[in-house]
Parts: sequence; C-alpha cells; structure tokens
Amino acid sequence: MKLLFACLCTLSLLPLWGQPTVLPSQKEGEWILMTAPESGRPAIDPAILVRPLSAEAGAYLLRFPEAQEAVLSLQMSKLPGFIALQPNYYLSARSIEPNDPYFGSQWTLARIQAPETWEFTTGGSTALGDPIVVAVMDDGFDLEHPDLVDNLWVNEIEQQGIPGLDDDENGYVDDVQGWNFDSETNNLPIKSHGTAVLGILGASGNNGTGIAGINWNVKIIPMVVRTIGDMIEAYAYVYQFRKKNNETAGMGGALVVTTSASLGFNKVFCTDFPALQSILDSLGQIGVLNVAATANGDWNVDELGDIPTSCPSESLIAVTNADRDDEKFEQAAYGALSIDLAAPGGAPEQGTFTTYPPGAYEENFGGTSAACPHVSGGVALLYSIPSAVFAQLVRENPAEAARVIKEAILEGADKLDAFQGITRSGGRLNLYKSALYLHGYSQQIALPDPGQYSDRRRLIRVFPNPLSSGEPLQIVYGSRELAPVTVRLFNSLGQLLQEYTHTPVPFTAQQFSLPTANLAAGAYWVVLENGISPLSFKLIVF
Repeated sequence: MKLLFACLCTLSLLPLWGQPTVLPSQKEGEWILMTAPESGRPAIDPAILVRPLSAEAGAYLLRFPEAQEAVLSLQMSKLPGFIALQPNYYLSARSIEPNDPYFGSQWTLARIQAPETWEFTTGGSTALGDPIVVAVMDDGFDLEHPDLVDNLWVNEIEQQGIPGLDDDENGYVDDVQGWNFDSETNNLPIKSHGTAVLGILGASGNNGTGIAGINWNVKIIPMVVRTIGDMIEAYAYVYQFRKKNNETAGMGGALVVTTSASLGFNKVFCTDFPALQSILDSLGQIGVLNVAATANGDWNVDELGDIPTSCPSESLIAVTNADRDDEKFEQAAYGALSIDLAAPGGAPEQGTFTTYPPGAYEENFGGTSAACPHVSGGVALLYSIPSAVFAQLVRENPAEAARVIKEAILEGADKLDAFQGITRSGGRLNLYKSALYLHGYSQQIALPDPGQYSDRRRLIRVFPNPLSSGEPLQIVYGSRELAPVTVRLFNSLGQLLQEYTHTPVPFTAQQFSLPTANLAAGAYWVVLENGISPLSFKLIVF
C-alpha cells in the first residue's frame, strides 16, 4: 500500500489534552532510606531492612506495607543524618524514539534494537568527526524525497567545478550525486525499489516527517546498476573515493564505510567472475565492508551459487531474510558457508514501512532487498559509536576497523534456531548487542572475546595482588548490558569493610578503584554480587 506524503495523519501529531500525568510506578512495598554517610549506619528494624544499597552513599532498601508509611516515615525522620525516604520506583527504558509519524509502523527497527542503539548514536560521523558515507547500488532513486534529500552525499569538487569537465579526475564527468553505470551518465531514474532501500538505511530521523532510517544522519552515494559489469564498475568507483580519503587523511574522496546491494544474479558462482572477487577483496583492504542481499528463493547458495553472495571475500556480509516470526522467510536463500546472518525483511505483504516515490511511503517492502539495508545501515551506525579508540582505528588501520565491525555484527546477532546451520552466525541482526561488543573492544584491557564486558557480571581483573596497604585496588569487571554492579570488601573474619556500586559508562573504561589506606596486612576478599552466587577474589595486603 502506497501512502502519499501529503496525506500524513495530522491527528497523530496533536497533544492529548486533559489526560492525567502518569507517575512512575513503585515496586510494591519498597522504599529507599537516604541518610548522611558521615552519620554512620542507622539503627533500622531488621524486620523492614532488606539490605544496604550503598552504605558509603547512605542508601538502604526497606520493605513495609503502605499502611505503615505514615508511622514509619515519622520514625525514619528521627534517625541521625536522615535525608529522605522515597518510594523505590521502577525505571523506564530510555530507548530513544523519534518524532517521525510512521515510526510506530517500522516493526523491523524494534526487532534489531535500533532504538536502544540510538541511546549511543544516531549516526552521521565517527567520534572524531569524520563524516560517514554509504554507497548504494540499485535501479533508481527518488533523490527529491523529503525524507531522503538531506542525507544524500554531494561531490563538492564536481558541484563547484566546471560543467562538462571531470573536475575530480575520477573518470566520471559531473558525478555530483552518484552515477548511472547503465546509461554512463549522471542521470539517475526515479524508481521505487532503490527509494525503499534508502529509506530503511538512511531516512532522516526525528524530523517530524514520515519514517526514521537506521541512521538519522548519514551521507548516501546513489549508484544505478543493472548488470554484473555495472556492479564491478560501481565497486571500483567506490574504491577510488575511499582510497583517496585514506591517502589524504580525510581531506579528499569520501569515507565510504559500506556498500549496499539489494540485487544480484541467481545461481551463478562468484568463481565465474574472479574480477568481482578481486574488487571486493580490494575494498576490504582499504576499509570498506560490502553488504549484499542473497536471492529471494529457497535454495542453498553453497550448492547452487549466487552473485554476489557466494563470493568468499572477508569484506562481504551476505544477508538472508527473517520474517515477522523470526523464521527464515520460505522464499529466501541460505548457506552455512556463504550467508552470514539474517535481518528482518519479511514477506512482500508483511514487509517494513519505508520511502516510496514520489515523496510517498510504502507500507510493505519485504524480501532480502529489505533485509540487506538493515545490515548496511547498521554497519554505518556502528561506525559512529562515541568511541575515540575505535574512531582512531578507522583512521590508522581501516582494514582492521572493518574487520572489527563485521565481527561485531556477527557476534552480536541474536542466536536463533531458525538460522542455525544455514548461516555462518546462526542468528539475526541485533545492533544493540553489536554496539555492546564494540564497547568491550574499546576497553583498555583487551579480551579475546570483547563481549565478556557486557554479557554478565564478572570480575575480569583485580590488581595489583598482592598490594601494599594504601595502594588503590583496581577492579575491572563485566556487567550485563551496562547494568550497575556492587562490589564488597570483606576481611578474613567475614566482616564488611567497604561497599561500592559502579555504573558503566558506554565506551569508557569499565573499571574503578577501591581505597585501601586503612587496611592492615592480611588476607581479604573482594566479592561481586551477580544475582546468582557471589563471585569472590582473594586479595593479599602487605
């Protein structure tokens, strides 16, 4: 179903007057007592004390019936150092939702946890300010669509140059905004398929218009291709831009981090076109990942082939189609060796909401063509994480940065039975988990599996050990999805000496220090609560 841009439902934008304010809900019977830490531990009736939340901060969890609130509140107020008694409210998820009116119809974004990932970044540039570019191959595009126009890349050298001359000397005259490799001109036809792909990966977000792309901000190079020859040439075109960007420290070319190809040729092996394999390898060597949709047919690519998803290049991410039930859509190709993962696309009649020409929207765009831009858009979004460590890697070692992103995409995938044995990852795209994987990669202490920083609570490293009394004790820890952790220090008699709660900050060191100024020589225990059984570490002080 196609929806005209002019027919956006204005009623959905109106405020709902007269509705009561919804207050946060309290966990039944639970309260937080807050006292001045310097006043010492308050004398609290053990019958209502659940546990100290942080003795250092003067916070204690209490539980009592609501009927006793008035009496107990009065009693608590008389405690030494009393500050406040507050309900223990449930927290609400802080995933970011844009104000685009059709966002609620984009079911695929919730499936890959895009809103949670937007808490970290909504795209646009690396942490060091380098603009991120995606190059898209398709049949044509609505370059004047109001939800796309602001995110289209412009070749400024050609735009500011002399018409009819190849101002940037890349072999393409006046390629101000991409290229048509079929007609060998800069004239890009308006087509629905390519327009829909662009909307998924890069429709302007939070602009009060239409939908939100996976990247609210990004720059897209549109490229029209119709043949395998066109595809090879388009990849070579991208190679020029990224190579120049690398060689000029970002002053020229374009920082193309990924290509996206929601098209291909059925049941032909990449080995029949070694030039295609060669250009894909070359792109990987300069830091470009290449995302491609596999065929819309129920066959094994490993056995029957596909262009380009049968190519064994490490720069390629081959994508199949997951339906609304997180099963492989029946008309989607697969391959344990060739296909990397699934992404939500859905059946043609149950696809995603996206852009459509002219200036309109498509309610059901499905197939592997829809799955592919979720991954290419995800690659671009992950390049924009607020990690200076990773952004510096993009500058200094582009090939390694691309390898890390591909690893994050595959390791972060939700492992699902439907894709075990028919894809390399055995799962479906999850951008939030991929971002957490990169959080682990950004840590000062590297682990063979960076995902260990965010998969569960754990003690990763406690040092120095033994330590000299007065020397700060450094604690590096794991936490499930950036949740707070509580660490306690006990002496050999089991007496609690210190308690500290630490909340991880995304893409910064997951580490803190405990003071040991008053510790006598002897053995101590560092204990981390993990919700199952405490994790302990023996510490020697001399």
